[in-house]
Amino acid sequence: MKRITVLGSTGSIGTQTLDVVSMHPDQFAVEALAGGSNIKLLAEQAHLYQPKKVSVGTKQLAEEIRPLLPSGMELHWGDEGLVELAANTDADMVVTAVMGSVGLHSTLTAIEAGKQIGLVPIRKHWLPPVIWSQNGHGRKECRCCRLTVSIRLFSNA
Repeated sequence: MKRITVLGSTGSIGTQTLDVVSMHPDQFAVEALAGGSNIKLLAEQAHLYQPKKVSVGTKQLAEEIRPLLPSGMELHWGDEGLVELAANTDADMVVTAVMGSVGLHSTLTAIEAGKQIGLVPIRKHWLPPVIWSQNGHGRKECRCCRLTVSIRLFSNA
């Protein structure tokens, strides 16, 4: 069974990822979920998938969602919450489906923790050129750790 963390679980890609999990409950288990500000949907997902950890965008949202979550579930917020969910769970894979560069730090932390990454660049400039350089073969290389990744963009946005 593959254990996954979904960063951006309340967005389009995140909900589609969880739809796949629902279709294959014998193959996937959800370790952690992060949603920005849609606390109603995130609370529903937390009850359905029973992750060990949940994260929201701000401390205020954390205070609002806390009573809606199952007891005993760890709650985090902000960039620190994304990093916690990306690196400090038993997940085999981290699906990064958050807007813009918000997920960059948590994704790099997950890579450093040895997690498999499902990277969904929601905007084509998600990977900052300061850190990433094109190597001329349809791949990008991280200047700080020399990680090489294939980038395929499916939109003209």
